[in-house]
Amino acid sequence: MKNLLLVVLSLAPAFCQPISVGIKGGILLNAPSTEDNRATLDVSRWTVGPTIEIRLPARFSAALDAALYRRTSFSTGRSIGGEQFFDTSHTTEWGFPLYAKYRFTEVPFHPFVAGGAAFKYLRTSGTAGCSGTEPSLCGPNPGVSNLVITSPIG
Repeated sequence: MKNLLLVVLSLAPAFCQPISVGIKGGILLNAPSTEDNRATLDVSRWTVGPTIEIRLPARFSAALDAALYRRTSFSTGRSIGGEQFFDTSHTTEWGFPLYAKYRFTEVPFHPFVAGGAAFKYLRTSGTAGCSGTEPSLCGPNPGVSNLVITSPIG
């Protein structure tokens, strides 16, 4: 019981610090592109999600940008002879950056340095297929295949 009381009392100063909660967002300044004119890459130019920051003593803070969201799409199509090959995919990305921050000054302008880790969850789904009559190109079962891939957080 004494140890539990000691832990709670030693953590109390951390809980007395200001907590900031808000929305964080950003946009890409340059658009990614593909060099293949038969493919289309569509990357969301924005990322958005909630954030929480806990100020600690000595100008330190800890922050979590929870569930930053971004979506990407890719599609391509090719013709070889009378055969049409195509695929499309959509990737949803959820990012969870966790970092520590140190502020150099306490004036209205706050230069800082930060470091930490980012955990991501990706889910890709799409379709691919071939239409045509040439079995040597499309295989014995031409048609459409569906795909779903997920990544663990880490």
